[in-house]
Amino acid sequence: MKLYVGLFATALKHRELVWNFVRRDFRGRYLGSYLGFFWNVIQPVVLVTVYTFIFSQLMQLKLGESGDTRLFAIYIFAGMVPWISFAEALARNTNCVLEHANLIKKVAFPSEILCLSQALYALVGQLFGLATLIAAAVLLTDYVPDERLGVIVLLFALQLFFMLGVGYFLAALNVFVRDTQQFMSSFMILWMLITPIFYDERYIARVAPGLMYFNPQYYLVWCYRWCIYPRAALPAESIVRGLAIYAGIGLVVLFLGYNFYMHTKHRFADEI
Repeated sequence: MKLYVGLFATALKHRELVWNFVRRDFRGRYLGSYLGFFWNVIQPVVLVTVYTFIFSQLMQLKLGESGDTRLFAIYIFAGMVPWISFAEALARNTNCVLEHANLIKKVAFPSEILCLSQALYALVGQLFGLATLIAAAVLLTDYVPDERLGVIVLLFALQLFFMLGVGYFLAALNVFVRDTQQFMSSFMILWMLITPIFYDERYIARVAPGLMYFNPQYYLVWCYRWCIYPRAALPAESIVRGLAIYAGIGLVVLFLGYNFYMHTKHRFADEI
């Protein structure tokens, strides 16, 4: 519990610095770009279009009996939005300590806010994709926004816990094992493929029954689809169970990852 309180206190104390890091990253990313923030909309739309064509047309995968391509696109979109944010946060967090070596060597600098700022940066970018997803669902399908959208606020918080936990662990590990970044680049591809983003979860259930239940991102994607996908008629009890499992995983991972980071951070300056 002390670790959670310490992280919250640090984030609150240095909230302006955290926000400055997030704002700086956004400005740096789109500096000199004509479309600027619109790339947060264009990129997921292009990815969804390509993946929908590949999986629904070339590979002839279908959702249910209708085989509606528009529903398939929204199904993939609802899984891609949180996944892109998650993958970006982990990629940026893995290398954040090494990228800010000049700050790490300053004793007074609270290096733990680096991972927090990277995770928040990814979530802010996710808001653009989420808004595009909702608009696409309304325009292309029979989806009507309802009270389920309120659950997304909770999902953002739980997503932040899990991203931070994994991010802290990877950021610290990469200082001592520089192969971590290369390993994660390959592992994230595998992780994405075993998460039911591009296909119905029943496909993976046939090949490897029970595998998806050990995948934390399965619960996150599942809950996002329940909030937005128009045909996600899952019982509320299942969603509550999914949220509880993901929350439990997120808190445990955050505890372990942050604990590992704080117990090794005193060695960062020497290793860098």
